[in-house]
Amino acid sequence: MVLCAATAALIAIATSSVVAVSLPLLDRIGERLRPRDRARMWLGVGALPLALGTLVVTATLLPAWSFGADHCLSHDLYHHAASHVHVCPHHGNYAGGPVMVGLALLVGLSGLVGFVAFVRSASLSRRTARDLQAASTLNGDLHVFSSPEPQAFVLGMLRPTIHVSDALLALGDRLVAPVLAHERAHARARDPLWRAVMPLVSALHLPFVRTGVARRLATAQEMTADAVAAQHLGDRVRVAESLIALARQRMHASTGLAFTHGDINARVRELVEPRPAQSWVLAVLSTVPSAVFATVLVAPERVHHAVESVLGKLI
Repeated sequence: MVLCAATAALIAIATSSVVAVSLPLLDRIGERLRPRDRARMWLGVGALPLALGTLVVTATLLPAWSFGADHCLSHDLYHHAASHVHVCPHHGNYAGGPVMVGLALLVGLSGLVGFVAFVRSASLSRRTARDLQAASTLNGDLHVFSSPEPQAFVLGMLRPTIHVSDALLALGDRLVAPVLAHERAHARARDPLWRAVMPLVSALHLPFVRTGVARRLATAQEMTADAVAAQHLGDRVRVAESLIALARQRMHASTGLAFTHGDINARVRELVEPRPAQSWVLAVLSTVPSAVFATVLVAPERVHHAVESVLGKLI
């Protein structure tokens, strides 16, 4: 278990480092996608260290389960000494040391922190939704509560609900209709669920990379909801105008208006001057996971020995 966790840690650190260097390139790639596909891309980027780490560990263990060549045949007698690292349940020896244990603990701690963040988010969302519903009036699909500030947000993961304040509804249809269409888009896409899951699936990223990817995912989700609202209303400029007006209002008061979250300037530009999506970019991105999966699993014995060699350098 320790060696498997250490392997996952090494893959995760390497993957997250590559993502950190590639963020400007990934931003440019994302600009060529529809906002919805952009959000999916960032969710995938967030899960990349965990996915690759799991894939490599699985491939490393496959030869022990008779997948690929016999993992022991290429070892000579001296390689079976206690100093050699064997990532295999058939070998009882363990040649790890403090570095291996440290890497394993890093994976465990990161996973625990991500899990706690997910549970806290889910619990807070459920409690807040329950308390607000008890003090709200149901108006169609809207839970309307009393507040002197304009507020609108979605709570809940599997069954999201939309909550708005009476102060928001008093602003008039010109401003309010884009907000409601935007929040309904979030609810249909279950965006609160994906944002809550993000700290869990991206737990093995380097902290600053994890934060940057989560921020980009949130902005992409806001742009997706903007696009759906604009399509529903048939007026992209109206959504942009509502966004600007309410963002200015937020500058003078601390409101719970989720409609104005994310990068406002980028969202307005996307609404006013949308870039045409290039389908070939999505096609290329879709084939990458399958190619990596096939490459790693086509010769698991090579992955097995490569991992043992790398771990051996850390003894």
